[in-house]
Amino acid sequence: MSIAPFVFTSTLQDMLRPKRFAIWVIVAIAMVVLGQVFLRFTPTSTATMAYSTLSELIVFRILALAAAIFATGVVSQEVEQKTIVYLLTRPVPRPVLILARTLAASVTVSIVGILAALGTALGTRSTIGELFFRDCSALILGSFAYCALFVLVSLLINKSMVINLIFAFGYEAAVPKMPGDIYKVSINSYLMSIASHPKIAPVTSDAAPVATPAAVNTIQPGAAWLAMIGLVVLCSMFNAQWFDRNEYVPREDGD
Repeated sequence: MSIAPFVFTSTLQDMLRPKRFAIWVIVAIAMVVLGQVFLRFTPTSTATMAYSTLSELIVFRILALAAAIFATGVVSQEVEQKTIVYLLTRPVPRPVLILARTLAASVTVSIVGILAALGTALGTRSTIGELFFRDCSALILGSFAYCALFVLVSLLINKSMVINLIFAFGYEAAVPKMPGDIYKVSINSYLMSIASHPKIAPVTSDAAPVATPAAVNTIQPGAAWLAMIGLVVLCSMFNAQWFDRNEYVPREDGD
């Protein structure tokens, strides 16, 4: 086996270890339950409405969370756990090493996103059809975009997990609600364009209102694909060059 496939497969196997991946399977099962609860408390919702709402509000947030965790582990976690020396002593060119490990993280995050979407579809009794497969496309592309960006952050900033989580849950959630075209600097906005969920009216129940995304997204799916692919390529090129030119040593607890 050549170097790049070996690094990719070994990293992927590590990320998919049962003890490490079990929590994400539990999350997918939880989405089945949540979908059923959503239908129970919003009896006027159709399966498509319920799936679309939960997908936008939760599934794509799970994707960003998984990306923040797995992408941070590509380099930053190795530094924090003082295993970076063992990683860099492998007879593997540094650009190949980081790109292969980032690819493994992206594939892992894609699996997490698809499992969450599948759980949501099953829980809301939604048809596994065009809407679901558009979501899968957006989730896969989103996993590559988030991972490439979060690896970049981890190369530039110490303890990057906090920054990545703030981006995933703070910035990405707040930007669509801001005025003007600022939503166009949010990865989630482009993923929503690719997913092209049907426009639905706010869903309410006797118990409490259910929030729905309020932004009007005018990004065309074709432009969204090009923008996200461009982001992945640019971030990956930067990551490979930066990792190749800089030294990484185990970080002491006090640093």
